[in-house]
Amino acid sequence: MKKYIFAILMACITFAGFAQDKKELMEVKSTVASGFDKCAMYPGGINGVNTFIHKNIDYPMAAIKSGKEGDVTVRFTVGTDGTVSNVKVVKSLEPNLDAEAVKVVSKMKGWTPAMKGGKAVPMDYQVNCNFTK
Repeated sequence: MKKYIFAILMACITFAGFAQDKKELMEVKSTVASGFDKCAMYPGGINGVNTFIHKNIDYPMAAIKSGKEGDVTVRFTVGTDGTVSNVKVVKSLEPNLDAEAVKVVSKMKGWTPAMKGGKAVPMDYQVNCNFTK
């Protein structure tokens, strides 16, 4: 019975993958640091980050044609005024994909800064983008 359920689940996951368009093929994961009273927050939380990136990212056609897939990890600082700065690739995949990830993250506006001891403080944030065909 378990094998039957597992087979059905795997089939559903496989078929769901074929229904995605190129903007849905990028998975976004994020990590935040501890030690803050309140972490930096994008409007809508992590779902807001995901939505922003999915709406604004362009999977470069050259990378799609060459079959380039994988992760690009970008680290940045959310400042005390909620702006994004110091955007850097910490795990590279390919220059085209790296540049696209940096471009999109650099456009993010309206963050609520992290708080510590009642004061706004800068906080590093990391977004992992998985580009797959």
